[in-house]
Amino acid sequence: PYTISVIYSKNCYFTAIGGYLENVHYSYWFGESKDCMDSMSSIKCENCYNVEISGNSYNCKFLHKCDNCINSTFLYHCDDCQNCFGCVNLRHKKYCFFNKQLTKNEYEVKMQEINLGNQNVLSEYKNKFADFLKNNVLKNIFSDPKNVNCFGDDIWQAKNCYLVFRASSAENIRYSTDVAWNVKDSADLYVVGPNVQLSYEAIKIVESSNVKFSYFIRDGLELEYCLECHNCQNCFGCVGLRNKKFHIFNKPYLEIEYWQIVDKIKTLMLETGEYGEFFPLSIAYAPYNNTYAMVEFPLFKEEVLKNNWQWYDDESNPDISGFEIINGENLPKDIKDIGDDILNKVIICEKTKKPFKIIKSELDFYRKHNLPLPTIHPNQRMIERLLSRNPARLYKIICAKCGKETHTSHLPEKQKEYQIYCENCYRNDFI
Repeated sequence: PYTISVIYSKNCYFTAIGGYLENVHYSYWFGESKDCMDSMSSIKCENCYNVEISGNSYNCKFLHKCDNCINSTFLYHCDDCQNCFGCVNLRHKKYCFFNKQLTKNEYEVKMQEINLGNQNVLSEYKNKFADFLKNNVLKNIFSDPKNVNCFGDDIWQAKNCYLVFRASSAENIRYSTDVAWNVKDSADLYVVGPNVQLSYEAIKIVESSNVKFSYFIRDGLELEYCLECHNCQNCFGCVGLRNKKFHIFNKPYLEIEYWQIVDKIKTLMLETGEYGEFFPLSIAYAPYNNTYAMVEFPLFKEEVLKNNWQWYDDESNPDISGFEIINGENLPKDIKDIGDDILNKVIICEKTKKPFKIIKSELDFYRKHNLPLPTIHPNQRMIERLLSRNPARLYKIICAKCGKETHTSHLPEKQKEYQIYCENCYRNDFI
């Protein structure tokens, strides 16, 4: 229930954009993972919490840009680390605490002293790790060194990609964001894959070829200006079709008629300057403030309405009568003090004042991993994770070590606080 664009998955809740998942809750752009929560932009993780842009990891919490890690917490840009806590830029390490090497026994004693199941203790170590990170080096971009002829950020196993962000298994792609799993020969894509090719100006399409100016397409072939069409071929301007061919505005035609009419429509659209562009925002699929645009390009309501775009004010209040209500700040701080009766209570978010509930599988997860209950609404947690990641754009900077010009996706305000190395200098010092 409550999933968006999640395929081939089981028992997922409040999760968007992903596939091949099991028991994954409150996560975004997640793949091939199991028993995870509050995570984003990661793949092949199990028993993990709050992991971002990470992969191939097990039983980890608060990972950022990490791979192949086990039983670790608060790591940034680490690879092949086990039983590490609060570490940055480490490779092939075990039993490290804030980058300091400990013995197995020393590390285990340290971990017994730290109760992250207590909200106050967790907040304390979040702040300590944030301060520790400022004293370490950041890499300018985060991409696979084995990429061939790629320019962008967070690109993996890719070839010939230009101004592409958050992509893997991609080839010959331009000006696209969040594309993964065998996407080829396409441009201007957003949240696309797996198995997409020869497509242009498309959003959320999977298992498709030659799709243009379309949204939410699955198993499509030769589609233009279509929405929510599955297993369709040679359709133009259609909405909500299943298993159809040669349709225009949802009306069927003979094949020869189809091409004649489509040619006339395209000719007229070219004359008016409409053809070759995505749907205008005035007829957007969702209100501006309910989309990722509000994260990357935030606007005030007045600005949106001035452009004749959609805005939605949710003034409805869910019926929570009959439930015991508790404010987030008044929740017991320690997960050990949370009883099963919390499942029958409504929690009021500390930040948005919106109500939310804890479900049984979620409570089991927090207990298993010794984590405190969240005091913030899951939608707000998702927004904050999206805001925390680097934007899909590059800035020119000077490498803090060699002094040469390079590019980074770190925001200008972050560039002032951290030392940022170019890829060559980072590799020489840390890999």
